[in-house]
Amino acid sequence: MLLTNKAFLFYNNQNQNKEFTMKCNIGKTDKMIRSIAGVAIIIVGVIYSSWFGLIGVVLLGTALVRFCPAYLPFSIDTSKGDEGGSCGGGGCGCGK
Repeated sequence: MLLTNKAFLFYNNQNQNKEFTMKCNIGKTDKMIRSIAGVAIIIVGVIYSSWFGLIGVVLLGTALVRFCPAYLPFSIDTSKGDEGGSCGGGGCGCGK
């Protein structure tokens, strides 16, 4: 898991009374960069027969669901400047 125990506990303590929903926090530019980098890292991992390609799978996965748990403790949201809402079709479960 990308969150350390201390960061996760801090986040949990701050949001005890809130229900956790997977809110989109990855914008269009961030999604495009993650997708390209993810595919490139997967290809390099396959070419060199390395476990390094798993990092690309994580990047590609977070790009597809438009949610990055590592952004939570830092309150980073790169989707704020996107036109037409943060999610578009709402595929990430944020209800938009």
